[in-house]
Amino acid sequence: MFWTQVSCLTFMLIGVALVTSSYMSPYWDKLDPDDVNAEVDYRGFWASCSGETVKSMKCAPFVKLVGVANIVMTGRVLGGLSIFTGLLTCIVTGYIIHQNRKGKVTSRNGLHPGIIMMLITGLASGGSILFLGCKYAYDIVTKYHFDTNHMALGGSSVARHTLGSAFFMAWFGGALMVLATLAFPCVQGSKKKKPVTTQKKKGDNNSSNDDGLEFCEKYNALPHAAGGVYV
Repeated sequence: MFWTQVSCLTFMLIGVALVTSSYMSPYWDKLDPDDVNAEVDYRGFWASCSGETVKSMKCAPFVKLVGVANIVMTGRVLGGLSIFTGLLTCIVTGYIIHQNRKGKVTSRNGLHPGIIMMLITGLASGGSILFLGCKYAYDIVTKYHFDTNHMALGGSSVARHTLGSAFFMAWFGGALMVLATLAFPCVQGSKKKKPVTTQKKKGDNNSSNDDGLEFCEKYNALPHAAGGVYV
């Protein structure tokens, strides 16, 4: 059970690392090159990059912390919340594993209070980044169809918005967080307590009589009368 719990914690850490990397990455919104501009543009929550190749890519951070587009501000808030609650989930999970090794875990009605906190923070972490992904995907897909319809109606060629690699990285990290969070209580609940058994002398079911007989035999005080009653 210990290594299974460690595996869940490892998946949580991988999920948080993926979400953190994608949160700081500019590769969320990709603008494909058009007939006029051959450069590829990327936009994230904190910076935008442009260039014809990866080596020639130049990035510029967003100067404003507020007053930006709604999707950018939403991404900053939900992404930061996901990272914070994800780190808190890993800390709580590591503490529970440590207490399990010491045998100090106590539960109420079969559910440890730390596991309840781990479930809340873990689902908040994965859920927030997954919700952000849904909202961001809807925004990008809407722009993509608008640009496509514009060109289909005879309009000039424009750079169409598509989803970048950071979007898929964040979604994968959020899914890992949710799965590991839901799997950990199942692993925790699979631990079975060993039944406590007491060894008794063969042929005698009364432990108090065993102690009395041993005491008598030790001091040679055992009566020799037949049919004697020993208490």
